[in-house]
Amino acid sequence: MTIGETVKKTRNDLYDMNQKDYAKFINVSDKTLRDVEKGNTDARLSIVNKLLAPGSFQVSARVVKRVI
Repeated sequence: MTIGETVKKTRNDLYDMNQKDYAKFINVSDKTLRDVEKGNTDARLSIVNKLLAPGSFQVSARVVKRVI
């Protein structure tokens, strides 16, 4: 499942909101929400977490040191 699909499922299944209302609810532009759901952008981690927070999801990254 992609991040966009997860955001859309959260928006539809948990909140039953259209994109405009959900975007306003989480304080992002509806264009940003639409682009993430369609996979048309590589959103910053902070934006992705903002989109997923109402579903109690969080994405994180960590640096892994490689020894060559």
